Order: sequence, then C-alpha cells, then structure tokens
Amino acid sequence: MKIFQIRYFLLSSLLLFCVSLQAQKHYILGCTDSIGRQEYKMSIGVKDADVSGILIMKCDSTGVIKCALMNEFGISALNFCISEDRRKVELVNVISFLDKWYIRKVLKSDLEYLFSATEDDLEKENHNRVIKRADDSVILENKKYNITYTLEQLKGNDNEADQ
Repeated sequence: MKIFQIRYFLLSSLLLFCVSLQAQKHYILGCTDSIGRQEYKMSIGVKDADVSGILIMKCDSTGVIKCALMNEFGISALNFCISEDRRKVELVNVISFLDKWYIRKVLKSDLEYLFSATEDDLEKENHNRVIKRADDSVILENKKYNITYTLEQLKGNDNEADQ
C-alpha cells in the first residue's frame, strides 16, 4: 500500500510540473500580469486602406483579456475579448464598415493566431500567415487576403509622474 502512495505522489508531482511548464508560455503579445495594462500602436492595413489607432489591453479578474482599438479621435473601431487560454477571440463591437460576416471571420481568426502566438511561432508560416519582429514591432501578414497587422508597444513617460 505504501508503494502505491509513493507512486501516486510521484506521478501527481510530475503531472503538476508539466502543467506549470505549459502555463508559462511566453506569448509575443499580451498582458504581463492580471492587474497590468498594455498599450500598443496598431494598424490593420490592406492595399487600399488601413485602420490605425491605439490598442488597449487589460486583464480582468478571471484572466480574460479585454481589448479596444481606438483611433486618434477616440472612436472605437474594434472591441474584443481574448479567452484565458488565448485560443478564442470574441469580437464584441466592430465599426460599421468592417462589420460584415466575411470580414469578421478573417479578423477573428487572425487575432486568435496573433494573440496565441509564442516565440516559437516567429517566422513560421501557418495557414498563409506569418508573424515577424521588426525593431519594436510585431507584424502579422495574412498572405491569403493581403492584410498586415502591425503592433508597436507604446512606452510610458516616467517623467510625467515626476512633474
């Protein structure tokens, strides 16, 4: 009976260790902690037009990441939520000219791929999509639809707090 308990303890310890390694993925983009907020300069470009603005990401207490893309005038272009495991994106609110079922479908799948990507996914082509790093930017290219998503993390000004 004692040998069974030791084996059970070792097996459960190994399982917990593997789960903790899996949970510590290093995502390319996202919130650093549960109370943190990340801000990115984001643009979604096609050959004829683009949507650009500031993407604000905030984790809530359940681990869901809530995101809003606002243009320079403060008009919300895109609101979406990223699930805790980062496998699902729910588009909550989309500006009218992007609010078509076929555009929503492409946006949703591209955002799911972008926010679930890890360092291992850089420069690898996956379903006609490639994620690259260029200086301080992360770039996702959807080669099938010729859409480019560019995100550059905004740096905060510490000098403003001192004044």
